[in-house]
Amino acid sequence: MENEPAFNHLRTKPMKQITNNMFFCGLMTILCGYCVGRAQEAETMTNSLHMSFVRIPEGEFSFGPHDAPKHREAIDGFAVKMRIDPGLWIQQHEVSTGTFQRFCKEAEYVTSYEKELKRDRVTNPERVDQREPVTEKTSHYPVNYVSLEDCVQFCKWLSKLEGVEYRLPTEAEWEYCCLLGSNGEEKPSIFEPPISWVGMYQSGDEQLDNLPSGEHRKGPRATTEGEPDSFGLYNMRGNVQEFCDSWYFARTTPQLPSSAVRRVVEVVVRGGSWTQGPMWAQAKQRSWHNAYASTESTGFRVILDLRKKQ
Repeated sequence: MENEPAFNHLRTKPMKQITNNMFFCGLMTILCGYCVGRAQEAETMTNSLHMSFVRIPEGEFSFGPHDAPKHREAIDGFAVKMRIDPGLWIQQHEVSTGTFQRFCKEAEYVTSYEKELKRDRVTNPERVDQREPVTEKTSHYPVNYVSLEDCVQFCKWLSKLEGVEYRLPTEAEWEYCCLLGSNGEEKPSIFEPPISWVGMYQSGDEQLDNLPSGEHRKGPRATTEGEPDSFGLYNMRGNVQEFCDSWYFARTTPQLPSSAVRRVVEVVVRGGSWTQGPMWAQAKQRSWHNAYASTESTGFRVILDLRKKQ
């Protein structure tokens, strides 16, 4: 197997849900402008924390643009041809509350939200912690109320623990994987359960003719709930919108990681959430998030980068 690691705790296996799911260059070029060099069978890998990952096939694709330019978030220039290198694996599920709690406990880490809560309670003792208490049930929900820095620190901790590099996906990597999961199509059924967990349209301007209207959600669902997309990923569309390690800027500019730009405030989030309508869950729909803010609708998943060891 190409790029198979020499780490005993990383176990690979064929993905049951998508066995024999092959990606053909010609077909995918027609559907969404990306291609891989040869047919590949998707595989999964599991680390010592029982986090599972799907191998990303190398290839090139058309990164953007969105087809609804009336939305401000979609006006980001022309499509950019991007190449995805071999050796990358994307997390099959969003990072769960339970996994993130283990990081906080073992690393004695205090999140941005907790610091903000402590600071605000000096002048407002009645300030309420909006997070759900961690229980057996909620430990399987995607972690939320995290900032970009919280995500970065989690990746550093996990990289040290496992001896390989974990990081946030770039915006291009996220879009590529989302397109793989929908065969390049945006048909209405993709935005409905069991695959997606998105909310109701918040205004008439957000409703597009080819998308459903969505449903009211009371919160996110477990990271393993629902059905995987055709690439084997869960909740790429909806549940919680996901941080990407990319500065929110036009696609016509080479992507810059958030760490490369001083005092970055606007970073990319993708996938929409349980609080947003289906428009935001489209594969090419961009959105931004304050890098220092922590909200109920934002979480993350990580990339396992086997191109270099720690």
